[in-house]
Amino acid sequence: MKKTLSVGMCLALLLTACAPSASSSPASQAPAQSGSGTQSAAPTQSSEAGTGEKKVYTLTGKTDSNDGPWKDMYLFEYVQEKFGFDLEITEIPGSVWNEKINIAFATNEYPDFFLNGLTETDRQTYGSQGIILDLNSYITPEITPNIAGIYQKYPELKAATQSYDGHLYHISGYDKTNIREYAQTRFFINKKWAENLGVKVPTNLDEYYTYLKAVKDGDADGDGNTDDEYPISGSFENDPSSILTPVLAAYGYALSFSTRTETTYVDVKDGKVIYVPIEDNFKEILAYMRRLYQEQLLDNEFFTQSKDQRDAKIASGKVAAFCDNAQWLQMTDPALYSQWDGLEPMTSDVNQTKVWPAHDVKMLGQFAITDKCSDPVDLLRFADWCFTQEAYLIHLGGYEVGTVPGREGGYVLEHLDASYGENAIRMNFTVPAEYPNESKWREATLSPGWASIPVNRSEFTMVESSENELALNDAINNNYTPYYKVGWPSSTKFSAEEIDELSLIRADLDPYLRQMVSKFIAGEESLDNFDQFVQGCKDRKLDRYLEIYQTAYDRRK
Repeated sequence: MKKTLSVGMCLALLLTACAPSASSSPASQAPAQSGSGTQSAAPTQSSEAGTGEKKVYTLTGKTDSNDGPWKDMYLFEYVQEKFGFDLEITEIPGSVWNEKINIAFATNEYPDFFLNGLTETDRQTYGSQGIILDLNSYITPEITPNIAGIYQKYPELKAATQSYDGHLYHISGYDKTNIREYAQTRFFINKKWAENLGVKVPTNLDEYYTYLKAVKDGDADGDGNTDDEYPISGSFENDPSSILTPVLAAYGYALSFSTRTETTYVDVKDGKVIYVPIEDNFKEILAYMRRLYQEQLLDNEFFTQSKDQRDAKIASGKVAAFCDNAQWLQMTDPALYSQWDGLEPMTSDVNQTKVWPAHDVKMLGQFAITDKCSDPVDLLRFADWCFTQEAYLIHLGGYEVGTVPGREGGYVLEHLDASYGENAIRMNFTVPAEYPNESKWREATLSPGWASIPVNRSEFTMVESSENELALNDAINNNYTPYYKVGWPSSTKFSAEEIDELSLIRADLDPYLRQMVSKFIAGEESLDNFDQFVQGCKDRKLDRYLEIYQTAYDRRK
């Protein structure tokens, strides 16, 4: 195989020598965009310049179903041209990510670097083995001037990125100025339907039930059919806590999501870490959800349908209430999605304080380098560039209108006065006709899903201009940001030993919890057995689980 590769490389070099110059490629035509005020990235010449060869780095990234092929995306075209190296990209869908990554590490087939996807457990586990590099020694004004400058100005970002023992196994960007992004999840409800049905927009759980019942029994959308609306829908497999979040918040709980499909189910009350599923109130929450399920106010396919099936239902405009990152992700027609808005956190008989789960530090993307990388300093030029305003603009909008031959659309950058904020800018998009909005266009052709690279949004204010982003701003800032509550601080770190022990406990505890929650809600398990469920959690070393969390929380304080 090595001989075959050598022959292939020789042929590639011959072809390269005969090929048109790289300056004719679309990426080379990208404009020199305005900087962020931080130092510029290292010189764009590869360390192999002058030898006739380019370095090749292997990259693995976690992809979303909306992503187009990464190799065709403008971001990666631009990066390869700018830094003078080539990227061999492996994309792994989120649905099989954990399985594929475990195999990659076990078989020694992992890449030079990762963009997003790795968990804190992955980084700590393989970092302690030397597979994922500790980047601390590289974060200097000479090697990574932009990252070093941001870490010095915002030490909370470095602290949140570092591991328990101070190692830096990945680089993450920082979203300090966009307060909407601190919402752990977003809940949307069709307020127009409430008006059509003559019921109140819910402020508490009783009114929420009344609203959902009216949707189920009435003709909410006025199409003459009373049987085609879903009061609530979601996917338990892909987003287990989505339907529970608004109800948990009504009881005063603010759960933390380590990933979209993984919830810690811990909260902090008066300095004490609690496991919400064994709280007495959780039995009442299950009873409430069970009632919704039995009366088909909760989609009875919630426990069996895939994310794609759930998305299709939302896209049809027939789901009254759902959790998602934005109300327009599936519904792209403004006349339709504008009916859905955020909802101020509801209250309940036991809690009159409005709360909504929030991040304590909002990090963007991740960049992790492995011991396979032959030249970390060379590759870190890319990571350091990610912290510039130029990188942010390219990741978000690609290129300015008319500057890249062969590519349609683009943005026009507008610099605003100080009344909008420090270094305020606005991107006015022209989206190619085949895409409904800039988000769909970006993910298909410009760059992967938002914050897949460690972009930095702490040195400027981005003023939204597009209709869908403004609608999302209003939905979150008017309804959730005033009630943010940090439950479990996501920047809390565990030691490698603690992570190993927690992983073993969760391997037993989490499946049991998911199984019992689904059975309680679906009516397959009597709520009279709630005490046995609590004991089942304790039998699976829950007390030790909470002890580890409490130790980490106290240590962080």
